[in-house]
Amino acid sequence: MTKTLSEVFEIPEAVHQGDFVLRLTEGLKADRRKATLQQYVVTPQLVQCFDQALSLVGSAVTGDSSKGVYLHGSFGSGKSHFMAVL
Repeated sequence: MTKTLSEVFEIPEAVHQGDFVLRLTEGLKADRRKATLQQYVVTPQLVQCFDQALSLVGSAVTGDSSKGVYLHGSFGSGKSHFMAVL
């Protein structure tokens, strides 16, 4: 049986600027954590990025040192989601 897109996906009638932006402080609240994780799609490339990020954090903790890094990407690329899941 063939289904329409609206039967497979929840499609909003209107979309506004900022509707899909994760505000980090909101995404980490106890009542939003589960939804934040459910909305995140982990690709093989993201697995590598999480491994690198966690290795860096681990080396800073075990070495009792500070490490500075930056996360870059264009608007909507998932930087805040990445940090919330990390």
